[in-house]
Amino acid sequence: MENECKRQLKERLREAGLKTSLPRLKILEALHRATLENGGASARALHDDLVEAGVPLSLGGVRQVICRLSSHGLILHEANHRYSFSLEGKALARVEA
Repeated sequence: MENECKRQLKERLREAGLKTSLPRLKILEALHRATLENGGASARALHDDLVEAGVPLSLGGVRQVICRLSSHGLILHEANHRYSFSLEGKALARVEA
């Protein structure tokens, strides 16, 4: 992901009052990509993508980060245990309304 996108992710985390951590950034990057390509992803699908990319996170760790991001309004919890996120704010429209 290019530097501008990473900068935006870090800014979103700070605005939500969360520290910028590598697991949070990697999960947001993967979820942003999955949202653009497939409209979102489950925790397991995100975990599989991260493992494939060489990011050493457990499934439990991914679920914990997703829960925290969701509770802070950064990502949307969709039906069927799927999540979505967009830097453009489209996925956050229901949370902000």
